[in-house]
Amino acid sequence: MRWLVLLGGFAVLPVMAQPALRASTEEPRAFGYQVGALAERVVHVDVPAGLVLDAGSLPTPGRLSAALDLRALARSEQPIEGGTRLRLALSFQVFAAPVAARVYELPALKLRFDGAGGRSEDVRVESWPLVVAPLGPEDASPRHGLGELRPDLPPPPADTGAWRAVVA
Repeated sequence: MRWLVLLGGFAVLPVMAQPALRASTEEPRAFGYQVGALAERVVHVDVPAGLVLDAGSLPTPGRLSAALDLRALARSEQPIEGGTRLRLALSFQVFAAPVAARVYELPALKLRFDGAGGRSEDVRVESWPLVVAPLGPEDASPRHGLGELRPDLPPPPADTGAWRAVVA
């Protein structure tokens, strides 16, 4: 809170400070993912009064890369002193099945906020690493049944008993 002091000893009045445009995150764990796993990242942005999120700067659900998909984006707002707290919940799904553990990045976000008189401000949320593990070991055990790939088995013979009864 700032104070406004009027000269001449007339009055001392509190002036409410506007919050600065800033973002904070709730990050998912950085490791322990496999193909099909979901990771949720939550972004909180304190938005001063007079600024409005440009919806065009939000990511759109869909394929981000060969490894990641943005499955859903949920948005909510809550009033705070001097502005609004924006909450974005981003749900990502892993589509990579690497042969060895590999680090993929949740993408960085650049959110644009517009205000009166052509004023605009951006806030950037940095990328976040996810370690994706393979479904199985890189080198299979030499034990029988776990080693090299083997040829497919031939299909089982078709039951022709009913046809033979009709022909006979």
